[in-house]
Amino acid sequence: MALAYKVSDIIVSSSIEPEAFGRVSVEAQSMEKPIIASNIGGSNETVVDEKTGYLFKAGDAKSLSQKILKTLTIDETQLKLIGVEGRKNIVQKFNVEKMCFSTYSEYKRLIN
Repeated sequence: MALAYKVSDIIVSSSIEPEAFGRVSVEAQSMEKPIIASNIGGSNETVVDEKTGYLFKAGDAKSLSQKILKTLTIDETQLKLIGVEGRKNIVQKFNVEKMCFSTYSEYKRLIN
């Protein structure tokens, strides 16, 4: 998948049903690629709309097409900035230390 992301200018995740994690959105941002994703499920929690990618109304082809056109018409510098911000977003939210602490905290909460 890394090669597929590398040769892509933008990534689209057009789910019509919520995904628990939204892996495509996280992978795209991690690879510094702008993501256009449905505004449901995990993508809602991982994509910062208008900063690390774009969210569109799930199941709405017009909303999706508007976001695709918007992304295709922004300049190269802005497109690169969205990718860089996406990478920062993922590194902040999903580093190993944070994930371990979060898991530990959840277990602790359940035990008490």
